[in-house]
Parts: sequence; structure tokens; C-alpha cells
Amino acid sequence: MKNFKKILALAAVVVVTAAIAIVGTLAYLTDRDSKVNTFVVGDVAIELTEEFEQGTTLTPGVNIEKKPVITNTGKNDAWVWLTFSIPSALDNFVEGTEVGSNENVIHWNPLGATTEGYVTEARVDKAVNDGNLPAGTTAADILANNKTWNVFNSLGEGKNAYQEEINGVKYNTYVLLYNKALTKGETTLTGIYNVFLDATVDIAPNGDWYKVSGGVAKKLDWNTNEDGAPAIYVAAYAAQAEGFADAQAAYKAYQTQWGDNGAAETPAVAANADELSKALAAATDSIILLTADVAADTHTVNENTTANIELQGNTLSGIVENNGEMNIASGKMEASYIENFGEATFTNIDMKAGTPADYASIGKANSVTEYNDVNINSAGGGVAAADGAKVIFNSGSVDVSTTNTSGRYNFYAEGAGSEIVINGGTFSFSKTLNQKRAYIYAGAGTTVTINGGEFGPASTRSGYTAGILGSGTIVIKGGTFGFNPSAWIADGYEAVKNGSTWTVSAK
Repeated sequence: MKNFKKILALAAVVVVTAAIAIVGTLAYLTDRDSKVNTFVVGDVAIELTEEFEQGTTLTPGVNIEKKPVITNTGKNDAWVWLTFSIPSALDNFVEGTEVGSNENVIHWNPLGATTEGYVTEARVDKAVNDGNLPAGTTAADILANNKTWNVFNSLGEGKNAYQEEINGVKYNTYVLLYNKALTKGETTLTGIYNVFLDATVDIAPNGDWYKVSGGVAKKLDWNTNEDGAPAIYVAAYAAQAEGFADAQAAYKAYQTQWGDNGAAETPAVAANADELSKALAAATDSIILLTADVAADTHTVNENTTANIELQGNTLSGIVENNGEMNIASGKMEASYIENFGEATFTNIDMKAGTPADYASIGKANSVTEYNDVNINSAGGGVAAADGAKVIFNSGSVDVSTTNTSGRYNFYAEGAGSEIVINGGTFSFSKTLNQKRAYIYAGAGTTVTINGGEFGPASTRSGYTAGILGSGTIVIKGGTFGFNPSAWIADGYEAVKNGSTWTVSAK
């Protein structure tokens, strides 16, 4: 999947009903097209992870564990910081000040044991016993190594937050600076340990939110039916340590470089088909995070747009039609088929798709489709390239389970100029082999190149025992085959039989 601009590491949580998390990296102060500029030397990269149970429901007055930490995954020492964003309608922050949270509806608690000015042996011991700090952590170690979070005056002049608009909603964004530069492989202590919904919250049947205290109900500017479930966003940032005296100086430099408080590009959140449809319609080059299984007849990515969809272990069901650029990662897909007319990349996907009449995924009209760690189980065919399309299958598996007597293939190329490149994977048929089928069909004017992969035995049906069919160009430079591939081996390569399989490699 492509690098996302301005995003260092990002996690988002839909409170009340669901939770989500995503991690990623980006070098600090990169420009939009290059990783080289006057501010970057070497490699600065981070990963944001959380202890948080996905799908947690916030209940008024009940603490929910939430422990974000940042790890330096780059080569250079780095200053890091977190931002924590809450809808303004549910938070009593006043811009330009640092106020208490007595009127807040959604609360978050910094860990006093790692908050500058609050580190004592008693607080640290309690945090360790409660599982909020690693075993063996001591107050002396925290203080000696500056492993504290600057929570209450992070922006100076008594300020620790700013206001911004995220996905059309006004948010209060708090800034937490880590006071120690992280070395390669080092992880911060957690600065936050829980979130909770105020015990005074009540939600009316029409979706209106109220804060009820002493018999008085105060209506809040939030309606679940109109505004959806409120989301809390957590983002992590980093800057190289060299050249900056502390995290605050690094934060200010980043802010100057990017503007808008140096805010990360915030993902759209989709928990149902309507929300996903709106996010796809508005897609430019942002991330779309699924927080639940989403099903619809058709999901469409429009021309001249880019949709980066993180499934987060959820299932996307229905026909997927891509006319622009689409990157989908980390989850499951169940569809009649995927039709790509642009550029598409699938990463870490379990794909259960196709009917006896369809291929699981079809690239068309000069499109480019790439598969990384994708496991396809299809009731029809596997992957197809048509009308000049290019398909690159790097890793994963394709299993075709159809009993369709007309035959379906793991890989199918049709139409002049269509190309399939297979670099690795495991390919099989889970049903009887006594049918009209082969692993690869290359039509006239097409090219299929095999650089690696494991192919099972060929069909036992007369005329289909080769495992490869068609009059197109087949070039084999690697892989293991349950049938003899010698007829298609490239010059300088050979097939060596070992028992019931043939392995192709350079001579």
C-alpha cells in the first residue's frame, strides 16, 4: 500500500459502540513526493500501538482501558508526541486555556505516574501493580531518564490543546509530549490509561445527549441518530532528535513545516454501508477505517480518486468496483467479484468470493492489480486479467472450489496485451480434478510469467492434464509444479523432477 502523506502513526476509536486502531510510519518533515530534504538525516519512523479491546462499549461511569504507546522503529533517535482528539460538543475545553474536565462528557485520564510533576514511588508502584506500567519500573528510573509525559503545559503559556475540524466535526485536540528522545527500538511508557463516559450521561430515544445532575437535564450538542457514535482520535508523531533540544522544540518545528497545528491527516470512519459510501465518494488520498462488518450490493471507487481502506479485521461484502486507485488491507472480503478498472492493491486479505459464473477478482482495461498475502477461496475462478490489464500476484494462495463443468482457472488472461505475473503463492483445487480445469489459461496475445509458487497436480480429465492451457505466451522461471512444466520453461532454466513434482530454477 502506498505511503500516506503526513501520517506518522494513527489510531482512532469509535466510543460508545466500537473501537478501531491502525498503525503506520512516515519520516518526519518529508515533502509530498520525496523522502529527502534538508531536515531529515537517516531514517525516522514510529509505530503506535494500544492496549484496547476492539468493539468495547462505553458505559457511563465505567473505565475502559486504553494505553497508547509509541515505538521508534527507525534508525535515528526521535522526539515523539501524542495528540488526543475529542468532539468539542462533549468536552469543556476552552481554546487558549488549560481547564479542568468537570463538565466533560467523555473523560480521559493521563497516568500520573508518568506525568511530569506527579512521579512518586507510591504512584509508580500502584501503576505497576495495576498493570499500567511494566514490571520493574521505578520512579527513580523514570525521573533519571526523563521518561515522563508533558501533559498539562505542553504548548506553553498554560496551554495543552487546540481546536480543529475533523471529518466535518469540531474537535478539541490535546497534545502530550514525551520528554525523552527514543532510541532505536525503544518504546514510551503509556501516558494515558483509560477513557470513560461520564456517569451523568443519558441518551434520549430520539438520539439527543443529556448531562443530568441534581434532577436538571442539560442538552448537549450531539445526537446519535444524526451525528453517529462520537469518535476519539489518537495520533502519534516523531521528529529526529538531532537539532532539537526537546520534544516541544521538535513539535514547534513540525507545526511550522506543516501548519494547522501539524495535525495528522485524519481517517474517515465507516461502520455501515452508508458511511462507507460517503467516505468513498469523498475519497481524495485519505484513509478509510472500517469499524464493523460492512455489506452492500456494490462499493464504488470513482475515477480520479484514491481510497485507502483499512479493514482492521472486519469483513467487506459485496461487489467492489474500482475506477480510480484503491488500496485495501488487513481483513476479509466476501464479494460476487472485484472489478478493477484502475490501480488496486490488496494486502493481508482473506478473500472468499465468486460464483460459478464469476472470477473472484478481475482486472480490466489497462488496469494494474497487485496481491500481497492474499488468500482467495473462490466458488468460481480465481484471478483474471482482461482487455490489456496487468495482474501481479506476490504471495498468498488461490483455491478454486467450483464444480462448474465449463471450467474455471486459478489465473486467467484474455485480450491482447493482458499480463499476469506470479511471484509466489500456493495454488490448488479443493474439488475433484476430473473436470475441465487448469491452473492457468493464457489467451491469444497475452503473457503469463511464473517466477515462483507451488502448483498442485493437474486435472485427470483428458486434454487438461498439462495444468496450463491457451495459445498465449507462458514463461516459467521458478516454482514447484504437480505436472511437468517443461514446455514453458524460459531459456537458461530447467525443471528437475523430484518424486511427483517438478521444481524450476536457473541452470
